[in-house]
Amino acid sequence: MATVWPGRRSTCSSHSLNTGLPAIRGNRFQFGHCPVGKCCRRTFTITNHTCHRFMGFEWEADDPFQFCPKFKLSPVVVQFKDTSPLQTRTAMTDCRTLVLKNNSMLPMAWQLRGLDDLVENFFLSQNNGILDPRSEFEVTLHFKAEQIGSIEKTLRLEVSDAENILGVVQTENIKISAEVYDVSLGIDMPEGADGSLEFGTINVLDKVKKVLSLKIKGIYRIEYRFTLKGAGPRMQDLASYFTVTPQSGMVNASHPDASVEIIFHPTSEILLKNIPILYCQVIDASSGEGGQAVTNIPIRVSAKAEYSKYSIVPASPTDFGAMIKGTKKSRTVVLKNNGTLSFKFHIRREPKLASALESKSSKQGESAPSAKKRSKGRKSGSSTQGHLRLGMFTVSPCSGSVHPSRMQLIKVECLAEQEGTWEEQIYIDIMDRDPTDNPLGIPFTLIVETCVPGLVENVASIFKEYPICSSADLSHQLQSVKGTGLFVRDENRFIFSKVQVGQEAEAHFSICNACRLPCDVALSIKPLPGEEQSLINNIFKLDPVKMSIRGSSSAVATVTFTPPDKQSYDCTFEASLEMPKGSVEVKPQILTFTISGKGQELPVTVVRPSARSKREIAVLRFKRLQLEDTEMLPLVIRNNGIKPVKFMLHLEDEHGVFLLKGRASTFKTFQTGNVEGDSVRNEFDVIFKPTLAQRLEGKICLLVGDSRLTLTELVGEGHMDEFTLDGLKEDPQERNAKSSLKKDIIDAVRGNRFQFGHCPVGKRCRRTFTITNHTRTQFMRFVWDADAIFQFSPKVGHLHPGCAKGITVTLKADVPGTFRRRLVKCKVTKINFKRPRRKVPDWDDQMCIVTWKDIPRKDLAARWFKKERVVETVPEPAHTVLEKSSQEAEVYLSAIVFYTQFKLSTTVVQFKDTSPLQTRIATFRLSNTGKVALEYSWEEAEDSEAVKKQYSSALMQVFPDAICDWSVFSIKPYCGTIYPGQKQAFYTWFSPKCEGTFETTLQCRIPNPKPNQKTGQVIVKAREQKSLGKPLEQREKGQRAKKQKPAPKGQNLCQLKSPEGTSNIVPSAAAGLPPFTRDLCSPHLPAHAKSGCTLSAPRAGLGGSRAGLPNS
Repeated sequence: MATVWPGRRSTCSSHSLNTGLPAIRGNRFQFGHCPVGKCCRRTFTITNHTCHRFMGFEWEADDPFQFCPKFKLSPVVVQFKDTSPLQTRTAMTDCRTLVLKNNSMLPMAWQLRGLDDLVENFFLSQNNGILDPRSEFEVTLHFKAEQIGSIEKTLRLEVSDAENILGVVQTENIKISAEVYDVSLGIDMPEGADGSLEFGTINVLDKVKKVLSLKIKGIYRIEYRFTLKGAGPRMQDLASYFTVTPQSGMVNASHPDASVEIIFHPTSEILLKNIPILYCQVIDASSGEGGQAVTNIPIRVSAKAEYSKYSIVPASPTDFGAMIKGTKKSRTVVLKNNGTLSFKFHIRREPKLASALESKSSKQGESAPSAKKRSKGRKSGSSTQGHLRLGMFTVSPCSGSVHPSRMQLIKVECLAEQEGTWEEQIYIDIMDRDPTDNPLGIPFTLIVETCVPGLVENVASIFKEYPICSSADLSHQLQSVKGTGLFVRDENRFIFSKVQVGQEAEAHFSICNACRLPCDVALSIKPLPGEEQSLINNIFKLDPVKMSIRGSSSAVATVTFTPPDKQSYDCTFEASLEMPKGSVEVKPQILTFTISGKGQELPVTVVRPSARSKREIAVLRFKRLQLEDTEMLPLVIRNNGIKPVKFMLHLEDEHGVFLLKGRASTFKTFQTGNVEGDSVRNEFDVIFKPTLAQRLEGKICLLVGDSRLTLTELVGEGHMDEFTLDGLKEDPQERNAKSSLKKDIIDAVRGNRFQFGHCPVGKRCRRTFTITNHTRTQFMRFVWDADAIFQFSPKVGHLHPGCAKGITVTLKADVPGTFRRRLVKCKVTKINFKRPRRKVPDWDDQMCIVTWKDIPRKDLAARWFKKERVVETVPEPAHTVLEKSSQEAEVYLSAIVFYTQFKLSTTVVQFKDTSPLQTRIATFRLSNTGKVALEYSWEEAEDSEAVKKQYSSALMQVFPDAICDWSVFSIKPYCGTIYPGQKQAFYTWFSPKCEGTFETTLQCRIPNPKPNQKTGQVIVKAREQKSLGKPLEQREKGQRAKKQKPAPKGQNLCQLKSPEGTSNIVPSAAAGLPPFTRDLCSPHLPAHAKSGCTLSAPRAGLGGSRAGLPNS
């Protein structure tokens, strides 16, 4: 057995044949492919697989064999036919393919010869190579047509073995021929400025046709085909805009010309500007079946389609406004062509009405309004015809044409024939406009209002700034009027009120136009019938004398009244309406009324000071002041007139001791005010600073225009007294004392009045003031006169130079009385001391020395003495009195001593039954009816006690802490002061802790009562509710059904009224009284007032008094 060693193949495959590897198939050895004339060697191994034998072998071989290569080429003839490069921007290039096929079993080498003989127009993709057995290879021959003409060349293919051992074993010739001819198509078209196919600008839905001429320049047939391509996303469907006829065709030498029609028929607005949308494809028909596309010629197109563009000014509606009846007015409507094409227009009535009129006129054989005779002239570049009448309006022209950027003026005339508001509508039809823009025509509305001019005669409108009254209440209205005047309806008269003599007062009258049209009004002021014009000259002035009032508006006529004296003046006011020319003849309207006025005195009055001299001039009285001291008093003046007053205050002061200081400004404009109301007050400060020790006077004058009057007199006095009384409480009536003001020479306020005020009987009242020594080196001694009622402390004393000492005046009166200006004198003398000034001690009779002396005790066994306090008055230091240095200082003391008097609103407070731990509140009032202050304090009477029942077992279980004796009544406030004429409300609380009936007496301690005045006592009664398990609301609800018992005779019941917003008020049957009580559950009262009580007034003395719950 023989085995083929690894590396040898046992089978034969195409791969082994190609690679030359040996193979054994059965008993055959495969050599593979061998070239002719070449020695081919192959080796293989024979293996003996037996273990004990030797094997011998011998080879027998036939004669060697040879292979002949077979190489095929197709095609052997290559022909080129190309067009001229003149039709395209780059030279045309054509190519042919040569197929080399090796049918032998050996790889073959090939090479193309004769390339050098070819022109530069030809080139091969590959000119040599090795072709594997049984395979093909393609070689591309390119031809570039650059010059017209015919070319014939020959290429030779040489085939040899791969290793070129045998040399060239096969040759083939390839004939190459080429013909270059010109395929030229000329297109003649109407060009625009930019070289494009120009269609121009047309209206939408119009048509424009352009013709293209095609001409052939070569000798072969040419086929053409036109196509449309979109120029953008919005121009895809160009077939609806353009039509090409014919779209394709043939042109040859016998028929070298052809015509193509291109129609532009837009269906919407479009704009093409030098855009290539039309392409002409040129096909070489002689190049075979179907031909060959030579080129694609773009044709640029310029076209524009648009609707008629227009504008109408003014826009609809056109309002003629208000017109006077019988007048004529015209308006112009401008119809402008904003496009690039001319358009025609027609103006007609409403489509339905217009069609009806046209049908009627056609039956009668008449022409429709649109068929009227065309006007010969043109206006603003437009041809016009006819006019249209619609109601009170006439429109002309009603048809015509408007060229681009030109306008047509349409005149609309209105003749106001009837009163009222009229509205008509016309329709303007503009040809070739957008179909969606008002298909029936552009509506245009004409509006007019026809009226007759007139003035408003309503009194409230004319005199809207002034009150209107009747003659019956004229006197009352004149006193209370705040403005310039008022109008009396039944007298048809306007009255100026409170006009000062020499001052101007203005009255404003509103003249209202009742029509929407402006009107002219003539104004005049005339004297009353039978009087002369000179009587009112410069007294009544009118501004303006003529006015133009806008429609439905008003204008103000101003009448100025300047009374020269206190006389009464009258005139007649007239407002006459002027009718315009051309209007309906109507009697002009006249408004007339009477104006009256009377002069009055200056309205400025002095509010403070209230003191008046016998000359009825206000007086400012200052105190007697030490030199260089100051006092400031207010000066308040008010304008009682009806208009602002511009004034100036002038201070006349010979010695310069008075100063006028305005709190806002010394030069003001007063605001008008009412005497009885809160008028605006103008306040000033007048300061007095004496520089001379004498009586000083001055005055303040009021300057208003040319008027001058004395407003206030000023009185003061300066002094250089060495001894003065300071800090005295001034009597407010002293400055306004008539006894001092009625003198021919008014003195300054002395300042020695001391007002104690109200003092209780039997109680000490103390007031203090000071005495001052104004000298620099002189000591003084003072002594007060003895008085049983008024006690001075100290009564005697010394005053060091430049020092002051306080004096206390004590008043104690055991009986009521009134002390008015009780004179008490103080004797003052100058004294000297022998000691130096610094060593002189101060002294008065209130100074004392307190010593403690040892006094033996009665008990002899006592070891220490008893201390006793000894008070000794300090003796007056020795001094000498200067001769003729005595002087007296006078003090006038005033006081009112009176008992306290009061009045209680009730003496019995009865609480409704109250459950344990619930609180009820009652209220009553205490009034001070006396002339002195009332001090009070509440306390429980000593004989009062509460009656309580024994505790039940249920009470012990429910309220185990209620056994302690807590207070069940309380009052607030329990102490305080009530001034004369005032009242104080008191609140009483009842808070039971256990079951029982309670009663107590509240005692009001009031000092200084009137001897026969009863003490202030209030009895408080209450009872704790027995039924604890029943809700309080149900118990009170059950009590509502009980009949109220009548009150005992002679007893006034004080019932508490329910506050607003409360409804849980129920009557009580306790103690037979009909009180009102209130539960704690109401949210409308505070916590301290959520309960009720029964207040019973005493049988005598307090009848009619009432008490109520406090308001929340």
